[in-house]
Amino acid sequence: MVTGKFDSTGKLNALKLEYIGVTKLSRKHGIGPTLVQKIKRRGLPLYATVSHHNRCEMADHLLKMGFERFNLDITHLPQDYYKWLPPHGASPKGAITGT
Repeated sequence: MVTGKFDSTGKLNALKLEYIGVTKLSRKHGIGPTLVQKIKRRGLPLYATVSHHNRCEMADHLLKMGFERFNLDITHLPQDYYKWLPPHGASPKGAITGT
């Protein structure tokens, strides 16, 4: 599931990858990375969290897909935070508004 962050004018300015899951039988076929690549093509910052209890090595997968780990000191939840930023100068593709 992907959610959006809108500014005060209703313009989408970031995305958050809330959850991604692929069944065991469908893993190792590039489904997750393909989905993330399609989301990244929107040209908006993309954020994700990974629980410390994740057993699918999602943190490693995100790092391989160009995400960076960052600290968010406002929470004590057992999770890590990741972000992907579009290349400098890239403009968002396709306008999406909250209205």
